[in-house]
Amino acid sequence: MKKPASKSKVNIADDSSEARQPSSSELVQVSSLASRLVQIDTAKSRLLEQIERLDEEYGRIQNADLPALMDAIGIKEFKLTSGELITIKPIIAASLPSESSVQKEKDPEKRHELRERLEQGFVYLTKHGAGALIKNYVTAELGRDSSALARKACAALRSIGVEPQVSRGVHPASLNSWVKERLKDGSEVDHDLFKIYTGTRAEVKTKTAKTSAGSNNGTL
Repeated sequence: MKKPASKSKVNIADDSSEARQPSSSELVQVSSLASRLVQIDTAKSRLLEQIERLDEEYGRIQNADLPALMDAIGIKEFKLTSGELITIKPIIAASLPSESSVQKEKDPEKRHELRERLEQGFVYLTKHGAGALIKNYVTAELGRDSSALARKACAALRSIGVEPQVSRGVHPASLNSWVKERLKDGSEVDHDLFKIYTGTRAEVKTKTAKTSAGSNNGTL
């Protein structure tokens, strides 16, 4: 009696591991694209470094070198032959740490300092009648002077089993305006708390193209 022929076994793993050998022209294409990718990455890094250097130079000229030189020779404005007008204007800048900057700080000691300064800023603003500058956030901006609304929103979220993450902050432009008004009025301001900087800055006003009515003359 003949034994039944055994079924051939298929080694799926071996079959699937067999890959088509790429041709030389395909390898050349891969090499070319990979090399171009590396070139672009290198070029981007160099451009970013160049932008950083230009930003540093721009800031130095705008905030220090040019205002100092123009002040030394007694002029406030200067017009370039290309048409741009350079004007020296006084600036006042103030700041408080943001909630995100506090959370992003990895150093525990520095994070504690930022948090303490932020909270002190809130207390100071409230004490001096500027509590409306403080904005409350519960996953969305609630606006100025919204502490009561923030509490209601949190209570509503907790009533449905959601624990909200509440944060507060002061918009830099609003803080700058408030500090400028107080300095102008001669009122008290904590320079250290708000890191107040006063100085001058060179501002550039570019020329605008002049247009005249009817210059088209009906032609394209």
